[in-house]
Amino acid sequence: MPMAVARNFGNLAEMYAMVLATADLGLRPARVDHLMVSNVDANGEGWPFVDAIAADRGCSLGIFNDSSKPLPFFLHYCQRYEIESLKTEALNRAKGDAAAAAAAGADWMFSKYQVPDAILACPAKEPSNPMAQPAESSETAQPESKSKKPPKKFKMRLTSEGLLPEPPTTLRANGVKDLRNVLSHCTASRATNRAALDYRKWFCDS
Repeated sequence: MPMAVARNFGNLAEMYAMVLATADLGLRPARVDHLMVSNVDANGEGWPFVDAIAADRGCSLGIFNDSSKPLPFFLHYCQRYEIESLKTEALNRAKGDAAAAAAAGADWMFSKYQVPDAILACPAKEPSNPMAQPAESSETAQPESKSKKPPKKFKMRLTSEGLLPEPPTTLRANGVKDLRNVLSHCTASRATNRAALDYRKWFCDS
């Protein structure tokens, strides 16, 4: 690790350190593909197990207790998961209004980078305007830069309980890729909500 950090490998230093140590010791680890899923478009992950689920079972809690349909152990939710059926429904409601479509985005999208900070509020409450961005003070405001990324137009919305909306458990996927997104979105939103509830139990007075 000290060498990997010294070589400035950043937040991937521990991965480089393991690879270098493995090579230095002459180890030959066994590769397995079934333990984890992450990117719905990736090969070499445990997606074949997910693909075997019935189209209307991707969001069902019962799939985790069905021994006839084993699933990967881990969801590495570092990706953006979009549910096609809910996305289409949201866009139809928006009727060509780009702002309305963006505001409805939380109905069909999960991204860990867009979970509102208010999910950890004590007591939890829904932001009055989920699309509003906090104003910068004169002390923290930075001058405009061409290289600066534009601010996100919206974050995922929260329910009145201050949690992420979870898709219906009977949601039916439209094809294999949508099924992967359904399972990932449902699992990630539930896990995030459970973590938020545990946080409140530990750190909130009420």
